[in-house]
Amino acid sequence: MGNLFIAIQPGLFMDPNEFKEKVHLLVEKAKHSKTKSGESVRIPGEQTIDTRNTSLKLGEIDIEDNLYHSLQQAAEN
Repeated sequence: MGNLFIAIQPGLFMDPNEFKEKVHLLVEKAKHSKTKSGESVRIPGEQTIDTRNTSLKLGEIDIEDNLYHSLQQAAEN
């Protein structure tokens, strides 16, 4: 068992802006789909982007307590 990743340059097949629009429409269609459980559909990376945007808005990031204390100790030395 393994992973296969294929990278394709869309500009070889169509106008890049047309490709972006088609991907955007596909994502919107997926996000508005009904799920069996009634939960919202999440797109890969969406939670990371939301977390980043929240951090930028607040001007801070969440870190583990042990990392915070390690950074404090390093700053004191």
